[in-house]
Amino acid sequence: MLAFCCAVATGFGAAATKRWRSGNVTHWWVLAGAFALISLDEVAQKHKTLSAYLDYSGVLFYSWVPAGIFVALFGLSYVHFFLRLPRRLGQRLDTAGAVYVVGPLALELPLG
Repeated sequence: MLAFCCAVATGFGAAATKRWRSGNVTHWWVLAGAFALISLDEVAQKHKTLSAYLDYSGVLFYSWVPAGIFVALFGLSYVHFFLRLPRRLGQRLDTAGAVYVVGPLALELPLG
C-alpha cells in the first residue's frame, strides 16, 4: 500500500511538473512507474516466485537482495535529478528513500 501511495504521489508530482513547465517530467513519470511496479509486486509476490527458480541461500536468501544492484544503479541515475530539486524536498525524498530501502536490508539481511 505504501508503494501504491508513492506511485500516486509521484504521478501527481509529474502532472504538476508538466503543468508548471518546470522540467524533469520524464523523471517523475519513471519514478511513478517504478513505484507502481513495486506496488504490483507487493500484491502479486512475483519476487517470491522468482526465488523458487533460483537457489538463494545465506545472505541472498531474500530474493530482493540481488535486486539491490538494480536499485543502486537506478538511484545513481537519479542523482542529478535529486540535486536539481529544491533542497528541502530533496532532503526529505532522500531520507524517505533511505528508510524504505535500508530498513528492510538492515532488519532482514542478518536473518539470511
